[in-house]
Amino acid sequence: MWEDFYDALIARQRADEPRESLESVREMLKQQGKLDDCSCASQKSGL
Repeated sequence: MWEDFYDALIARQRADEPRESLESVREMLKQQGKLDDCSCASQKSGL
């Protein structure tokens, strides 16, 4: 129960923080050599 309360509190505190799209994170990881085009499970399943 306390974990849920704490999670909700953190979510409210972070509500106005900037967000990054999944695609931008993937691109950043590719540039750093930490992700290749075939390593994403959602791409393999066609999602």
